[in-house]
Amino acid sequence: MRRILCFGDSNTWGYVAGTGERYAHDVRWTGVVQRELGSDYTVIEEGLNGRTSVYDHPRALARKGIDYLLPCLLSQKPLDLVVLMLGTNDLQWTDAYGAAGGARFMVDRIKHYSYLEESSWMFKEGKGQARILLIAPIRVHPCVNERDPIKRRHNYVEEAKLFSELYEQAARETGCYFLDAAQYAEPSEVDGLHMTLESHEKFGVAVAEKIKEIFGE
Repeated sequence: MRRILCFGDSNTWGYVAGTGERYAHDVRWTGVVQRELGSDYTVIEEGLNGRTSVYDHPRALARKGIDYLLPCLLSQKPLDLVVLMLGTNDLQWTDAYGAAGGARFMVDRIKHYSYLEESSWMFKEGKGQARILLIAPIRVHPCVNERDPIKRRHNYVEEAKLFSELYEQAARETGCYFLDAAQYAEPSEVDGLHMTLESHEKFGVAVAEKIKEIFGE
């Protein structure tokens, strides 16, 4: 039984654009991954609305992903793969380069944590043998600029276009696997940030195929 941890933000949680409700488990992309992989895998959801990579959120508590990363890895061990998809919320505090830098730091921390004595074989393959799939977040719909008169998300649309290139570079330089969510999923026109139901399905299938490739299946 392989254990896969999916660590992300509201698009991993399953946020429904416009209502704030949560898509049902079997239609969220993580649920689709579970369906596609079958009973030989356990897919663990760890999504949180508003979660950043390494940036403090002054308007909400417990949103900085790096703070919860180690406790999460320890509580969910042993793991075979960590799927990491964060960065969209980072654009409230930094640019695409800063978001990719935050993702890179989290990849480095996962590898570092796996060497800690107290990790006690956090990853099944042993110390330092952490498999990580870094996913570049989806792009942002232009409607975000129209729906945000106070410019809290200034340049979201333009910066998000750089995710694919910068995250692929981060994955290459840190030696982890890579997938570009924008190739499979699109944001809803309702809020410009959250995946449509159809995108959850398409993206989930793509992630499952990537996971099979990682494990040589």
